Amino acid sequence: MSTMIFVLQLIHQLEERKYEAVGTESYENARLLKHAIGTLIKEGPALGAIGVRKRVCACDQDYEGAKDAKDELEDKREKLYKDIDAKRLLELAPFTSKIPQSPPSGQLPPPVRVKSRMRERSPSPPETPPTRALATSSRGRKKNHDDEER
Repeated sequence: MSTMIFVLQLIHQLEERKYEAVGTESYENARLLKHAIGTLIKEGPALGAIGVRKRVCACDQDYEGAKDAKDELEDKREKLYKDIDAKRLLELAPFTSKIPQSPPSGQLPPPVRVKSRMRERSPSPPETPPTRALATSSRGRKKNHDDEER
């Protein structure tokens, strides 16, 4: 099913704001934006269906039906925007980070110590257990010292 272009554009704008809110740890705003996006995704196809009906009526020269569909589309869009409070969500002041981006003037940030992978010693190969000497029996066959103990 189709969705109206204005709904897709609004979803895109709200998604950007949501990622921005998460990046600045404004989780309450991110939650509100997520809820609004979900509502738009759920209601978008219904608005798309009305838009299709409007275009079909216009193509069939049913201008009264097209006008009715247009009015219905405007009413539903207005109600949807009011339900999600789209104006307030889009007019929120830009999110600011809680962590200062640059150090105060005259002060340098503390140095960051990073372990280099080149400095790390590679693990030595596992030690092999010492081999036991094999003794030769009188018959010319090799036997372990463990065999002699038996």
